[in-house]
This record gives sequence, structure tokens and C-alpha cells, in this order.
Amino acid sequence: MSRQPEKLLVLGLDAALPDLLQRFSVEGVIPNLTRLMQRGSFARVITTFPPLTAAAWSAITTGAGPGETGVPSLMVHFPGEGLDEWHTSFDRRVQQAETLWEAAARAGRRTALINWPVTWPMANEGGVQVAAALNPPFRFFYMPLWDLASSSLYATRRFPCNQIPGRAVIVNPQPASAWRNLPASSVRPLEIGIEVPPTYIKGPTYHVALVGTRGAGYDEALICRERDAATIVTRLRVGDLGPWLTETFQTKDGARRGRFRFQLVALSPTADDVRLYATAINTAETYTIPDDLTGELESVAGPFMEVDDPWGFMDGWLPLDAYMAQLTMHNAWWTKATAHVLRTREWDLAFSWVGTIDHIQHVLYAGIEPKSRLYDPATAPRWLGAIRQVYREVD
Repeated sequence: MSRQPEKLLVLGLDAALPDLLQRFSVEGVIPNLTRLMQRGSFARVITTFPPLTAAAWSAITTGAGPGETGVPSLMVHFPGEGLDEWHTSFDRRVQQAETLWEAAARAGRRTALINWPVTWPMANEGGVQVAAALNPPFRFFYMPLWDLASSSLYATRRFPCNQIPGRAVIVNPQPASAWRNLPASSVRPLEIGIEVPPTYIKGPTYHVALVGTRGAGYDEALICRERDAATIVTRLRVGDLGPWLTETFQTKDGARRGRFRFQLVALSPTADDVRLYATAINTAETYTIPDDLTGELESVAGPFMEVDDPWGFMDGWLPLDAYMAQLTMHNAWWTKATAHVLRTREWDLAFSWVGTIDHIQHVLYAGIEPKSRLYDPATAPRWLGAIRQVYREVD
């Protein structure tokens, strides 16, 4: 008899489509997944009904359907409650079926959970856990557990604002007044005052100076804590993504540490088109069991970014290349974090989940599906190329 395997590793590639996996395999885009497909089994399966994230991943890790797990949708309504009451289905306490790692724990086996859905509140006794993807508290509809607030945009014209109203702020640059230490500028410096985030929780205020350093109008934004360039936190030209900024934010649960980045999406020479983007505010606190694993991961993989921002792209805040850069960063973090946990921790079962394929397909799949009303054969290759890139990076 062949020796039984000693470890189980489950990689959750959310929404990876069989047709695209086969296509990209033939193209040679996903060599690692191709080897797994060739050495093992590859099959098309029918997902849960409804085909939603929490319901499907609960079924995968319990072997039970939504009716048995008690996870039928994104939200759960319990009998006897008011019609306006609900609970998030990503809460592990809602799930009624036993998971693989719970069964393994009864047998004395250790589990590593890496960004796995329906595992909040974190409680992986005898094992390790890194975050818990797509969890409460929801902000209106969607709120990852580890984000303090969603992204925001400060622009000189009105933009759509999906999810939470108030995140797209109209700004009106004015002549800079009472500033100190500004660099030489070929045009009169302008200023904007912004608060990050503009809604939901209370954060810091920044003073933004717009200057021209190359003799062709406005070309740089200096983001400062005061009207003094000596207090600068980042200096950006169009397309630049600034460093991570760590700040203290006032939330309904008290003061919390979070981090985010600025990106200058647009700055016209006359400053009539200004678009300054601030990413979602991610936690700068502990998100692992044990606590010291957080510092280890950030030293090898960088700051934890729970989710990219497809809404920023869909609402026209970000160009496609800026959104794709977010996906690349997220894929790189997931890859490095997973490898570090598997290499440095004792485990018998490991579950690691990534959602970037799902997000890029939510955004672009209609552009590659001929049956879609949005399909255009002239642009389909571009959208397919972006999807292909995410599959390649996940591979």
C-alpha cells in the first residue's frame, strides 16, 4: 500500500474559472497550476446555490450545503428577528457544520489558516492564523474586517461613488497662503485642504500644495501635515504612489492605528483637473495568531492589504494600470505570506485563500464574454490580457 500523505494544503483561488484555467494552461501562462492539473485531477463542479462566497467556501471546508451550514447568503436572518435585522455570513459563529480543521483538531492535528473566509473571530487554537478574509463589520454592504475605512478621492470634478456616499470629495484649489519652505515654482502655488478619510471615521487633516517645478505648469503635489513643506509626508507627480503612512484614527471602537497611501492620478498644467486618490485604510495593528507573526510577515511580505479597490476603477477614479498594480501588490503579499507560514510554522493542514481573480473578473469579465451587452471585439483582447496577468501572478 502507498504511504498516506502527512499534510494537506488547500489553496483557495476564488472564482478561478475552469475554461480560463484550461486556456491559460495551453498558452503556458500558468505552469504551476498546469503541473497540478496533470499530476492530479481536474474537474468542473457545480457550485452551491446560491453561488456566493461565504456559502461556497463553507461548503468546501465542511462538505455540507448551505442548508446544513446555515450560511445561505452574504447575510443571515435568524427566525423570530425583525425584518431589518441581519448578521454577516462571514462570521464563523453562524456556521453550523464542522470544518475540516475542527475535525483535525480533535485528532490532535495543527492547522494554518491564511486569509481564509468564514474564520472570524480568529480562534485557531493549537495552530496559526493570518487575518480572516471578507469579514464584518459591514459598512452598509461591504466592509473587510481589517480595513478601518474605504478608499477616497479628492478631485476638481464630481465622480461616481459606489458603496459609501461621501468618499468622492470635490476640491477647489486656491492660491496658497501662509505657507513656508515651498520649493521654487514657475506658477503660483495652490493649496487644498483634505481630511482622510472624508467620512465614516475621524482621521488626520493634510495640506496639499500644488506647484510647478519643470516650467510647464503644475506638475507636483506636496502633501504636508501643516502649511509648511518641512512637514511633508509625500511628494507626488502624476502616476506616483506614495509610501505607506501610518496614522491614528478615531473609530466607534476607540483609537485604532491604520495605514494607507496616496496616489496622484491626475494634475493638469492649469490645475483644473486634479485627482488625488487615497487607498483604503488598512490595519496597522495585530492580525495574526500568534501576535508576533504579524511583524514577521510584514518584514518579508510588507504591510497587509486585505482587499484591492475594484470600485475605484469601476467608478473612474483609477486607470486600469493603477488598479492592476494593486492586484499585483496583493498577489505578491499573499504569495510571500503563505510561503513564510508554510516554511516557518508547524502544520498538518493549511488553508490559504486569495480573491484577486474574483475581483478582476467582476470588473472585466463582461468585456470578454461575447454574450454580454458590453462585449466589444476591439477591446476584448485588452481585458483578457489583464485577466490573464492576474492568473499568471496567482500561479
